[in-house]
Amino acid sequence: MLENKDTPNFAIIEGNDVASLSNITPCFSVFDGHGKSGLQCSYHASQEMESVLSTYLKNQEMKKSNDEEIRNLIRCSFEKVQKNLISCSSVETKLSGTTATVLILNESRGIIANAGDSFCAVGAVPRGSTSNSGYEVVLRTIDHTPFLEDEAQRIWKSNGEICTIEQKEGLESLHTDWRNGDTPRVWNVGMNLPGVAFTRSLGDEIAHKIGVTSCPETTIFELPNSKCAIVIGSDGISRYISEKDCMRMLNDFDDPEKASKELVSIATQRWAENGDYIDDITVIVIFLESDGKMIQENVSEVEDVSSDIEMGVKFDASKKLKLDMYAIFWTLSAGFASGFLGGLCAIRGPPIILYFLNPPGNVSFTKESQRATGTCITFANVLMRVVFYCIETFTSNEQNLAFDANESGLYIAVVASSILGTLIGSLVFSFVKNQEITRGILSFLLLISGINLIISAFR
Repeated sequence: MLENKDTPNFAIIEGNDVASLSNITPCFSVFDGHGKSGLQCSYHASQEMESVLSTYLKNQEMKKSNDEEIRNLIRCSFEKVQKNLISCSSVETKLSGTTATVLILNESRGIIANAGDSFCAVGAVPRGSTSNSGYEVVLRTIDHTPFLEDEAQRIWKSNGEICTIEQKEGLESLHTDWRNGDTPRVWNVGMNLPGVAFTRSLGDEIAHKIGVTSCPETTIFELPNSKCAIVIGSDGISRYISEKDCMRMLNDFDDPEKASKELVSIATQRWAENGDYIDDITVIVIFLESDGKMIQENVSEVEDVSSDIEMGVKFDASKKLKLDMYAIFWTLSAGFASGFLGGLCAIRGPPIILYFLNPPGNVSFTKESQRATGTCITFANVLMRVVFYCIETFTSNEQNLAFDANESGLYIAVVASSILGTLIGSLVFSFVKNQEITRGILSFLLLISGINLIISAFR
C-alpha cells in the first residue's frame, strides 16, 4: 500500500492514501473519513494538508519559529484545509468529513496536531534501562469527544445538543453520565442530524454550525533521548487497544511494517468479538533510535495498513478505486454468470434459488412456470435498482453514489457480458429437458459460493 510521489521535501502517510518522500522533515498523518463521502473527504483533506504543510516546511518556517508561532502555523494550516475542503464542489461535506492527526518530526522535537478521535502515542525505553526493557507511554493525544467538559461546553454554547441515540429517541431519560451507556453524539436541537461522536473535524459543515471545530490541539514535545516508538492511528485501533497495550505489543518487533500489521490484526479481531461491525482501521508505526533517527533509512519503509472491512471489502483508496485487468475480468465474469442464471432459469440470488430448489410443500413448479415466476421477480428487482440509481445519479451532488460517468465503459461491458450469458443460458435451457439437471447446476453453484464464503471468513 505504498505509493511514491515526486514532492521534494515532504513525507506524508494518511489513512486512505500513502506517499513516502524525502528525508528532510518527515511528516506522518492519519485521516479517518466518515459519512457517505468520508472517503473523498479524507483523500482531499490529506492532499490539501500535504500542499499547505509542505510550503511551510520547504520555507523552513517551522524550524525558525518558537512554540507559539508553530501552533499558529498549524492552526492556520487546518483552517485553510477546512476552507478548501468545503469549497470543493466535487466533495459533499454537509454531513461528511474526516478526523485528522498529523505528526511532524522537526529535528529534535515532535509536533502533533489532532482534531477528532484519531490519536498519536509516544513510547520510550527509560534511560538507564536494559536493552530488553519495554516501551513506556510518555505522551498520548486527547480524543475530542463530548466526554470532555470543555468540548461539551463549546457545543452547548453554540446551541447544539449532546445525547445518545437512545436519549434522542426518548428511550432513555436525558443525563450526562455516559460512561456506561451508548456513545454521546452531537445533534442539532430538534433534528436527527448530524449525530457525530466527536467535537473536532474537517468538513462536517452542519456540525460546525453547532460548535464542532476544525481547530486542532497542538502538542510540541522533545523527542526522547532513548529508543522510542510512535503510533498514529484511527479510533478503529484505540477503541479496543489502549496506548499501553500498543506499546507492550511493539516490544516484540523491530520492523514497523510487521508491528503495524499485528496491531491491525488484533484490532480487527477485537472488533469482531464485540459485535457485527468493524470500523475502518488505520495505523502507522515509527521506531526511532536514541539519536532521533529512524531505524529504517527510507521513510517508505514505515507501513500504513488501512483496511475497510464493511461489506467484506478491502481496498487501497490510493488507487482511486480504478479496476485493474484482473478485477475487470472477474467483474465481467460475474455479469456473465448472472446473465447465464437468468437465461437458464430466470433466478439470480441465493434466496430465490433456495426457494425454487426447495419450495413449500403446497407449492410446485414446472420448469416453465418456475422460469416465468423467476423472470418476474428478477425483472422487478433489477428495474427498481436501476430506477433508484438513476434518481440518485441525477438528484444528488455526491460522487460515487450510483452511476459514475467515468465508469461508463465498464457498465456497457458488464451489460454486454450479461446479455451474452443470458443468451447462452437460454440456449442451455432449451436443450435441458430434465429439471433435475437444472437443480443440480444451481446446487453446485450454491455449494461453490458457500465454500468461498467459509474460506473468506477465515482469511
